[in-house]
Amino acid sequence: LNISLNSTPAQPGSIAGSNSLCQGNTSTYSIAPVSGANSYNWTATNGTISGSGTSVSIEWGSGSSGVVRVASVGTCGTSTNRTMNVTLNQSPGQPGAISGSPAPCEGSTETYSISSVPGASFYDWTISNGVLSGSGTSVSVTWNNGSSGTVRVAAENSCGTSANSTLNVSLASPPPQPGSISGNTSPCVGTTLVYAISPVVGVNTYSWICSGGTVSGNGTSVSVTWLNGGNGNVRVASIGACG
Repeated sequence: LNISLNSTPAQPGSIAGSNSLCQGNTSTYSIAPVSGANSYNWTATNGTISGSGTSVSIEWGSGSSGVVRVASVGTCGTSTNRTMNVTLNQSPGQPGAISGSPAPCEGSTETYSISSVPGASFYDWTISNGVLSGSGTSVSVTWNNGSSGTVRVAAENSCGTSANSTLNVSLASPPPQPGSISGNTSPCVGTTLVYAISPVVGVNTYSWICSGGTVSGNGTSVSVTWLNGGNGNVRVASIGACG
């Protein structure tokens, strides 16, 4: 009687497949056939296996890592496992608060920035009512005219895009023109007279200019000393944070 002595099948060779991919992705893993193996025992940590034989698919979970193991199964037992460690990447987190002026002037150029986000490859900035320049964690925005605008930014990588962080902006404009100037329109040379306007809402300072005389003061009421004969004029403008 001739006897054939069988042994436990050899450990499978290296596992082919991605060892770095995004959480939730599905990838294929395979090995070369092992002599004497009748089947293969695949296991996955933090993943769900579909299929059998020398090639399987694994849908990965939401953790930061996973492990693929496969052993050869024969008549006389099971081999030791062949193992592959897998890194599971995730989309970056939402950026933190956007720093920069929340109340810029119309037409001004302002800088807006965020702290870097772990795992982000780049940042997607979007602007309403302005023109964007730059990229990365800091950009410049030239604002258009209007009452408001918005700055938004999301972090991105190969696994996806985060939620936006948003900064709502109130755009300020130059103050209104003052109303009519009250005062004597036919002064005598050498006299000092008062000229005044009604207060302009939101304005504390005014620019007064006089041809033919000298001005004292910068509020809603000033004194003008007339120096020369002939014609002169008095001008006044409102001064605000935006012009």
